[in-house]
Amino acid sequence: MYVNLATSDTIDIMYDSATQLITEAKKIIIIQAENPDGDSLGSSIALEEILGDMGKEVIMYCPVEIPKYMRYILGWDRVVSDFDTSANLAIIVDTSADVLITKVLETPGVRHFLESHPALVIDHHTTESNLTFDHTMLSDTAVATSEVIYKLASDNNWVINERAAECMMIAIMSDSLGLTTQNVSPNAFFVAGKLTELGARNSAIEERRREFMKKSPEILAYKGELISRIEYLLDGKLNLPIAETVAGYFGGGGHKYAAGFRAYEQYDTIVKELVDATDKAITDHGTTAS
Repeated sequence: MYVNLATSDTIDIMYDSATQLITEAKKIIIIQAENPDGDSLGSSIALEEILGDMGKEVIMYCPVEIPKYMRYILGWDRVVSDFDTSANLAIIVDTSADVLITKVLETPGVRHFLESHPALVIDHHTTESNLTFDHTMLSDTAVATSEVIYKLASDNNWVINERAAECMMIAIMSDSLGLTTQNVSPNAFFVAGKLTELGARNSAIEERRREFMKKSPEILAYKGELISRIEYLLDGKLNLPIAETVAGYFGGGGHKYAAGFRAYEQYDTIVKELVDATDKAITDHGTTAS
């Protein structure tokens, strides 16, 4: 079953469907895409904590190693790279794009598992799902996936312990650049406040993150070399809310100002395709705006 987000009535249906799937499941595997970020990892760990307190057996899975820069997030080391097919529910967090879970689907036995077991997708992106297997969608307008998870948990009176609250706060702060992006709503501030009440401490999170982000002189020199290679194309017109549109041309998705996709062509080929797609998106955006 795939429920598409269309009206406020379908939002209630999606939350109810998600609640039913989770309530009925005993063993749940939480899946991140192969481009894990603060929201996907924070949301996964928060779900693990919440569902674990409900008596569920929970496995967190990602087909790639968690990047070192995210290892200030407590619980990252519980994410495994072996897919447990004994679960009876899969929850995919923070993506509904087939191309962003290519490695997941190519893992032997995983596509069959997803085609033969209930799959719940919890996401906050507005891009329409293009996943190629049946799934139940829980997608709501939010700054981060963890904001959707907070509503799901609080509406059902599920316990959000201090560890879950911290991970949800990290997810929100990560995807909103500290509550500064244009898609930040009053509800994002409300949820951040509630998570603070539950024990999340932004100061402690930031101190841990800064300590972990310290770079060696060699890394800084390498970053400087990378920055020197930056090319500016299309006359600097890219400061427009078209990232989601451009990524959508290649089967990806994300936010208006930040989105992602996976490409397999040669560098020169994909750069030309990307520039052409971006130029089209810029033109279409100008036509719509006028």
